[in-house]
Amino acid sequence: MPDSFNGDERNGPYREIDDKKYYKFQKKLLYSKKNILIKAHPKTKNIYVDNFKHGGKKILSSNLSILVKKYKLFIVDRISQAFFKIAYSDAKILYFNIGRRKIKKEILNEIKKRAFVVNIDPYSINKNKIGFYINKANDFKIKKNKVLELCVHSKSKNFNKILNILKK
Repeated sequence: MPDSFNGDERNGPYREIDDKKYYKFQKKLLYSKKNILIKAHPKTKNIYVDNFKHGGKKILSSNLSILVKKYKLFIVDRISQAFFKIAYSDAKILYFNIGRRKIKKEILNEIKKRAFVVNIDPYSINKNKIGFYINKANDFKIKKNKVLELCVHSKSKNFNKILNILKK
């Protein structure tokens, strides 16, 4: 579940990773294991998709709500709406924190109960280490958490908590 390619369109702090460098990170992730697939970000513009192809890897275009019923593990590198949609399911989540979002400590603690969280440097991590983390995430036991209370899909619709995720 990669983030979108943005070209020179940046949406604020903690989002400064060059598209070419992000693409290199994605390729390491994709080729770390044989059964890794990619779900293209819906907001990625066609011009970027043409520039950043993933070879023979299958790119999924199905709706995320269909995919969460089909796959057991999702890898994300940003806490976003997609993360919360996955968290709403029974699927496991591997969250590679690449430093693109500043998250309050108490929110991150709840995320760690729902997802296997690893802080990584996307520039220096190698495929073997990624594969190691994928194996650990497959063994991760989901703990009771309040992640869905932070989600737009929750019954309480507590939007202020979501808005405060990016504040320090």
